[in-house]
Amino acid sequence: MEGPYGKPLLAVLIILMQNIFGNCEMQVLRPIGKAKIQPLLLSVFQHETQFKIRCLFKGPSDTESRFPIKVLDIKKDFTLFEANIPVPNGTYLNLILKSESTAETLKMAINFSPTSNAQLEFYGSNCEFEVKGSTDKSKYSAIVKNCEAEEDYTMYQYFKAKLNLLDEIASVTSFPESDKYWKYVNVSESYEPEDTATAILNKDLMVEDGVKVKNLDFNVFALGHRPPQERQMCESLVWTFRLI
Repeated sequence: MEGPYGKPLLAVLIILMQNIFGNCEMQVLRPIGKAKIQPLLLSVFQHETQFKIRCLFKGPSDTESRFPIKVLDIKKDFTLFEANIPVPNGTYLNLILKSESTAETLKMAINFSPTSNAQLEFYGSNCEFEVKGSTDKSKYSAIVKNCEAEEDYTMYQYFKAKLNLLDEIASVTSFPESDKYWKYVNVSESYEPEDTATAILNKDLMVEDGVKVKNLDFNVFALGHRPPQERQMCESLVWTFRLI
């Protein structure tokens, strides 16, 4: 119910918010949709005396990796790639795929076993996300939809900033170990009623303290937590969208 001071208080609140965030509009930086880089298949094969992991994936035509990849097919909206990766001495490797044109990266943590079955489904691939940013580049927000909840997996969405301080480079997330840097970049997540995340940059304070933003990313993280005997080859995937 609105009291006699409702409208004046609302006007003061609006002015306060404008002072905090500026008179800036939010614009869509990344339209709602699935990640552009998508894994399609993981399998293990033996070539002579060496085991290799075969990875089929699709992505923008400029997708690249530190491992050799080759083009299998070119479609209207994506390119189909293949990577055959020698298994290292250990049983664990990271496959990182990047596209400069879409500012997206996919990082896959792969656990190797000679008896691994082929993996055709990758949790998190159906997630759709949208990222918005203010015109003065001080506030960012994101929403994640349609991840299809599964008991053995957890989805996280979060902003991550890397700050260039006078004597160190610091990573800033919403985890408590970053709390001393939240005065520069305030990052938070919410899972009710929707999966959202925000990042607010205190640009005035950063200028005053000589702090610069080295980069700011939005991440969608799928993490499996099945018993060891039930795990697939890849149960940890992180899609990253670079903003700064």
